[in-house]
Amino acid sequence: MLSRRELLAALACLPAAGAAKPRSFANAAVVDGVALAHTAQVGGPSAEAAIGEVGRLLRAAGSSLDRAVKLNFVLASDDAAPEANAAIEKTWGRRALKPAVSFVTGKLARADAKVLVDAIGVTGKRSGGDAQAMILPAGGRSFVSGQSADGTIPEATRKTMDKLHHALKHQGLDWANVIQLKSFLDPVGSSDEVRKIIDGYFGKPMPQVFVEWTSRNKIEIELTATAPSAKESIEYLTPAGETASPVFARIARVANPVTIYVSGLYGTPGADGAKQIHDIFATLKETTGKAGGNLLHLAKATYYVANDAVSRQLNEIRPSYYDPKRPPAASKAPVQAVGRSGCSITLDMIAVPK
Repeated sequence: MLSRRELLAALACLPAAGAAKPRSFANAAVVDGVALAHTAQVGGPSAEAAIGEVGRLLRAAGSSLDRAVKLNFVLASDDAAPEANAAIEKTWGRRALKPAVSFVTGKLARADAKVLVDAIGVTGKRSGGDAQAMILPAGGRSFVSGQSADGTIPEATRKTMDKLHHALKHQGLDWANVIQLKSFLDPVGSSDEVRKIIDGYFGKPMPQVFVEWTSRNKIEIELTATAPSAKESIEYLTPAGETASPVFARIARVANPVTIYVSGLYGTPGADGAKQIHDIFATLKETTGKAGGNLLHLAKATYYVANDAVSRQLNEIRPSYYDPKRPPAASKAPVQAVGRSGCSITLDMIAVPK
């Protein structure tokens, strides 16, 4: 069981705005001043098998499924979502801590799997790790927004890694500070090639996650790093030579010891994109508020959009919710679907208390 220090709250199950039924797991999990294992992406022929596999990685990193605070699923189709929800309920239904969970749908980076998942879990280890799971120590951390570049996939990967290194250097960090990388990629079948290129920058295999990006022949990469020199509760940084955006920060660096992991949020199924987006932000405001935060203390957003129209609507609407000087670091990925029938957008978020 988590100590009171480790767990501020496992929030009560909240209904997604406009949804008929509440979700079967918490909309957010909150931890305070603990080290967190970030796993590689693993898979299986079913959600239950994939959960078992990621549990193995967590145990090897000094964590476990009952100490998991975030799960990120990639499904082969939205039809797999009910089975995944059933597996989540079977595993965590009676546990005190239910992890925040997000879903996205698309082609999988592993041909032998039907479900992929990566996890974050509280660990007793203070640092270290390997290709299966790296440890983010208690203390400062940095979230670097997705970066991309033009060229063939190998060329774009290398150029993007150079951009990420620039973002690290701006903070006085280097590759040794990186804990996990996530690539949004087309074709996702290039993941093995991309993995090798990325690992080459570290001189060793790293925990990596891959999500299909439906923009043709493109890659975007984001990363999480430890930031020992972080002093501000949360600050938003723009590296030299880059332009600040009013809707996303290039870097969000956090010293606040508390982390709020928010599940993938949805709006009303079948509603137009604008309605779904407003629903999502209403639930996000409620969820972060219950955890002691607000929309001025968001660290990292991941937006999954299933069509161009909702992507444009998100760009139009989110400035009305964000302070232009305090938007979260973010990645926005066009995808096949978002894990819930009738929905065309989902958002998951990392935040801190106000």
